[in-house]
Amino acid sequence: ARKPTGLAAFLGKVSGVELLKKQLHKYQDRKRFQRYREEREQLTISQAAEHKALNRRHEMQSLDLQRKIRALEKIEKRELKSLEESLRREARIQDRGSRDHLPSLAPVLKKTTEKSKEKAREAAQKGREEFNVVASGTKPIDLKKEFDIAAGNEPAEEEDSGSGEAPKPASQSKVQRYRRKRKRDQDLDRGR
Repeated sequence: ARKPTGLAAFLGKVSGVELLKKQLHKYQDRKRFQRYREEREQLTISQAAEHKALNRRHEMQSLDLQRKIRALEKIEKRELKSLEESLRREARIQDRGSRDHLPSLAPVLKKTTEKSKEKAREAAQKGREEFNVVASGTKPIDLKKEFDIAAGNEPAEEEDSGSGEAPKPASQSKVQRYRRKRKRDQDLDRGR
């Protein structure tokens, strides 16, 4: 639509102005196309950089989430272990029968120390008397009986039947009666 027609077209061809305009338009088109290509390349480069940055950010977020999940799993395991320990402790407290604390041993120890002092005095006196008798040579020594007395056990009663059976064991002490039977609990208590 802008192309000159008629006399103007003829004068443009003859004078060479039309050729110069044509060359100028080609040059301008080439420059515009180069600018377009450069802008397009810059855009693709910047988009690629943004894409890399976005991918890296997503990787970092996923790594961070995985780290948080592992940390939460560790916390959960620790909390479960703590809960199990507290439940086990509660069960032990209920098994003992007292929720607050174990009963004091002071009155029991006081009674036993007074009794043991009397027994020790009596045993010392008896030992002196027996020593005097043995030293004089009038009475033979029964080593088994003496050993049982020294060990604190009741002297074994001799049986006339000769059946060959061993004497009955002494009754279990309180510690042995209340000893825990489960090995796992004993191992856990040793660690404390």
